[in-house]
Amino acid sequence: MLGFMQMTRPRPSVTVFRGNEKPGVRLVGSGRVAIYVFTILSLSNCLETLSGWFHGQDDRDWWPSGLLLYSLLAFAYAVAFSAATQIARRADIRFTVIYNVVLALLLFLHWYLYYMIEIDWLGVNSNAASLTSLHGIIRNDFTSISIYSIFLFGAVVAGRMRRILHGH
Repeated sequence: MLGFMQMTRPRPSVTVFRGNEKPGVRLVGSGRVAIYVFTILSLSNCLETLSGWFHGQDDRDWWPSGLLLYSLLAFAYAVAFSAATQIARRADIRFTVIYNVVLALLLFLHWYLYYMIEIDWLGVNSNAASLTSLHGIIRNDFTSISIYSIFLFGAVVAGRMRRILHGH
C-alpha cells in the first residue's frame, strides 16, 4: 500500500514559457479562449435582449429568435477570435478578457442607442425630415456585424504586433 501511495503522489506544477513571454502572463489555449469570449458576449446579448424587451414593443414577441441569432453570431466570433489568437500566438487571458469586454460594452451601447434615440419616422417617410449619420449607423442592420469584424481584425493585428515584438 505504501508503494502505491508513493506512485500516485501529485507532481509539482511547472510553468513553461515559450519564446520571450513574460513571467506572470497567463496564456490559455484556443478552447478556453472561445469559452471566455462566448461567455462575455452572451452576457452582453442577454442585456441587449432585456433592453429590447423593456424599450422595444416589437422585441417582446421576437426576443427568442433575436437571442438565438445574437448567440450564433457571438459563437462564430468566439471561434474566429480563438483561431486568430492561436495562429498569431497563444492568447494572454488578460488581453482576451479586457478586449472582449470592451467589444461587449460597445455592442450593448449600440443596441441601447438603437432603442433610446427617438426618430420621427413619419417625417422621414414623408421626406419632411432625414436621418442623421448617427441615426443611419445606429439603425443599419450591418452595424453589429461591422463591430465584430473590426474587433476581429484588431485582434489579428494585435497578435501580429505581439509576434513581431517578440521576434517570432
